Amino acid sequence: KEIPYYDGFCGSLRAFFNPESVEDFSFLNNQTKLWKIHGSLGWHFDKDTEKILRVSPDDDDILIYPSSLKYKDSKKQPYESLLDRLSNFLKQDDAILITCGYSWGDEHINSRIISALKTNTTSHVIGLFFDKFSQINEDSTISKIAKDNTKISIYASRNAIIGCKFGEWVLKSEPTKDDTVNLNLYFDEDAHNDSKEELKTEKKGEEVWTGKGVFLLPDFGRLVNFLNSMVNDNEIKKLGENVKK
Repeated sequence: KEIPYYDGFCGSLRAFFNPESVEDFSFLNNQTKLWKIHGSLGWHFDKDTEKILRVSPDDDDILIYPSSLKYKDSKKQPYESLLDRLSNFLKQDDAILITCGYSWGDEHINSRIISALKTNTTSHVIGLFFDKFSQINEDSTISKIAKDNTKISIYASRNAIIGCKFGEWVLKSEPTKDDTVNLNLYFDEDAHNDSKEELKTEKKGEEVWTGKGVFLLPDFGRLVNFLNSMVNDNEIKKLGENVKK
């Protein structure tokens, strides 16, 4: 509640979508930007004004599409402006896009990302991919995307694709007790492998350190905790006070 944000809609009583503000990277640069490229239950097309409004969800004229959004629909407002913003962001020098919760299953979004990366040699995408219940492998669709593009890295729970190479997360050396405090924020070195045979033979107190474990940040809750550990409450309050001024 302390963090001000902007979602492309202007006004308080009947907030309307303002595409020009989305295109302007300097617009409200002290505020966090929240772009809903998958749509929102709060978007409503007003026939009288022919504007897109942000209202309470109802059953009429809701502007939200399923994950199988067709290309022709993605060219409509506000999707066109939001996807253009995504493309233009990645076309900037040294731009880094971090995704969390995105399955890379929407072709119209993937094509925008990949096309933008082709125009810039210094931008990069890091995808935090939650695969706790169905781990990725070298033949997974998302793996093929990353293995075909050096500018896309995928960080999953047990595996990753970095520099077009697929591999397993393994710590180079066993951390000290002091290092473990920070390490536990993003990596669980004590996580069991799913191997049933390993669980049967391993005894408490006789565990062998292998360096293998689970990368935690693809879990959005863990990512939030990790980011919170780097920012204290006073800094967040100061940001809110600066915007109010």
